[in-house]
Amino acid sequence: MIELIKYCGTLQITVIIILLSIGFFASPVLADQASAQSAIAAAQNSLKDCYRAAEQAEAIGANIDSLVATLNSAASLLSQAELAYASNDYNSAYTYATQSQDKLNGFISQATIITENGIKDNNQTFAMAQLSIIVTAVIVCLGIASWFALSRRERANLNGLSAV
Repeated sequence: MIELIKYCGTLQITVIIILLSIGFFASPVLADQASAQSAIAAAQNSLKDCYRAAEQAEAIGANIDSLVATLNSAASLLSQAELAYASNDYNSAYTYATQSQDKLNGFISQATIITENGIKDNNQTFAMAQLSIIVTAVIVCLGIASWFALSRRERANLNGLSAV
């Protein structure tokens, strides 16, 4: 009887160790196919919206280097998510897709600020160009007026000298 109790105790410990080993080495699937697919679709839509915002900023002539770097990083994560999804690694696909979306948080507001700064820069450049044209026109007009005034004075001096 004592041997049976020892055997059952040893058997229970062995079963517990095996279950713990399996639980330790097996990676739990936290995301199923539907949630991974949903996260990828949401990340794709976010990336499209952010791309449009960056495109608008570029159309204004704003410097979008920082926006492009963020887009590239998010697109890379989304690509990894799609590759993981294709290989049925839904947990990694979900993780990469959510990381891609996290990269794009605040992107549109940043793009809006950059666009507004680009518009202000364009307006300042336009105002400076207008001011330069006006100043140039004034200088040319003053030059012509001075030339006429000096040429009249010189003609008057020449006429006065020839009478003597």
